[in-house]
Amino acid sequence: MWQLINRENGKTQEDDYKLELKIGNNIISNPTEITEKLNMYFTNTVAELVQQNINKGSYNNSCQEIKHCPNSVFISPVTEEEVVSLAKILKDELTAGYDDIHKSLVKQCIQLIKGPLTHIYNLSLQSGVFPDELKLAKVKPLYKKGDRYDIQNYRPISIISVFAKLLETLMFNRLILFLFERRILTEAQNGFRKRKCIETAVQSFIKLIQEALDKGVHLIGIFIDLTKAYDTLNHKVLLEKLSSYGITGITNLWFKSYLTNRRQCIETNQSDSSNVMVSRYRSSCMEINPLNAELNPICYLLALLGVHHFLHVSRIRVKQGVPHGSVLGPLLFFLYNK
Repeated sequence: MWQLINRENGKTQEDDYKLELKIGNNIISNPTEITEKLNMYFTNTVAELVQQNINKGSYNNSCQEIKHCPNSVFISPVTEEEVVSLAKILKDELTAGYDDIHKSLVKQCIQLIKGPLTHIYNLSLQSGVFPDELKLAKVKPLYKKGDRYDIQNYRPISIISVFAKLLETLMFNRLILFLFERRILTEAQNGFRKRKCIETAVQSFIKLIQEALDKGVHLIGIFIDLTKAYDTLNHKVLLEKLSSYGITGITNLWFKSYLTNRRQCIETNQSDSSNVMVSRYRSSCMEINPLNAELNPICYLLALLGVHHFLHVSRIRVKQGVPHGSVLGPLLFFLYNK
C-alpha cells in the first residue's frame, strides 16, 4: 500500500524501477539474469584486483614488524540477560537479511527465544565455529550515478541476518575490551571507542594543523582512498595478525570460521510496466526446507517459532575480505592495517 502511495506522491524508491543492463552489445532485461550478472560482476571485480596485487610482496612482510602481545584473549560465556539487552537496542529498520526476518520481530520474540539463542551462541564461541547459515549475505545493488545500463555504476550493499549481527556484537564487545585493556589500540584511534567519533578525529587533525602553523612549518596532507578496501583483505595475513595481538586458540579458529565459506546472493526489486506492482528477484540460490529433521539449531529455532523460513545459499562464494554491513568488519579492517 505504501509503495503505491509513495509512487502517487512522486516518492518512488531508486531500486523500484525496471532495471536493465547493457552487457557488450546486448540489453539484458530478464530480472533473474540481471541478478546473476551483478553477482558475478561484484565478485569477479574483487578477484581481479587481488590478482593484480598478489605478486607485489606486500603480504609476505606484513606481520614481521608487529609487536606480539604476551596475553591471550579470554571469551567469557554469554548470558541470557546479555542477549536480551542487545536485542532490545536493535534499530527498528525495515531492512532484513536473507531470511527476511526483521529486527522488530526478534525484539518482540526475544523473551521466548533467549534460551536457545544463548545456548547456540555459547556453542559457537566455545567450539570456534561460526554457523555457515549465518554467513550468507543478501546484497542489493545501489545505483550511484551515470548510465543506468552500465553495470559499473552499481555498488553492492550487503545486509546480514539479525542473528548474525547479535553473535558478532557479542564477540565485538569481548574483543574490544581486550584490545583496550592490553593497549593494542592506539590513543589516536577514534573509531570503536566510547566518547570518540569522526568529530573528535577532525578536532585532533585541526589541532595538529594549528600547532604546525604556529611553529611556522610547512604542512603536507596525504589522503588515500583505498579501492575495495574491505573486499581485498587477505585472510591468512589477518589471522596471523590477530594471533600476534593475543587472539589465539579457539578464538582464532572462530575468526577463521567466520571469514571462510561466506556466500552472497543478489536481490533486486523491479516495477512492472505500469509501475504499480514491485517484484523481488534473487540470484541463483539453493533452498532448504526448514522442517527437515537435520536442521541446524538456528533453522530449528525459527521453525519452532512458526516462522516460514527458507535459507538461500548462493553459489557465489566470497574468498577474501571482511563482510560489508557486519559488526566485526570495521574492527578487523583496522587491526589488519594497524
